Amino acid sequence: EQKHIALIKTLALESENGTRLNLPNKVIVSKEYDYIVLSIKKPKKEVASKKFELGKQNIFGNMVEIKKTKNTDLSKLSGLFFDYDKLPKNAVWRTKQTGDMFTKFCGGTKKLKDYLIDKKIPTRIRAELPVLADGNNILLILGVEISDQLKVDENTKTICFMKQN
Repeated sequence: EQKHIALIKTLALESENGTRLNLPNKVIVSKEYDYIVLSIKKPKKEVASKKFELGKQNIFGNMVEIKKTKNTDLSKLSGLFFDYDKLPKNAVWRTKQTGDMFTKFCGGTKKLKDYLIDKKIPTRIRAELPVLADGNNILLILGVEISDQLKVDENTKTICFMKQN
């Protein structure tokens, strides 16, 4: 309706980043930095977790391939790479939760929420973004960054690299 178009125009021109507008038929309009995004409201998903494994796999709708390599020429690897031996045995894939902390590559710890805001990851994506976690300690954010805790260094024996398909 015309009133909805007026609300969207106001959202685009006068509202702050992250502002959302709920329209009829489960339509959500969001202001995400320089964009106006229209989406359909999805039912809230149950928090699931998945054990870390090597190989090709589907991680919450994201097709990834995770491989070990002894190749230390990092310029030949595409995607995210990390020290496989530093990975805790109980690490699991899940989505973000309250209290998650992330140690930025090259130092400094932040709340995961604040880190994703700094990286300008839109709110609608943040909620479903897979992370590799050990409790509330975030080790890897799929497609975004690895934690400083997994970085490859001079003592690394086995490099693991991950690429999204």
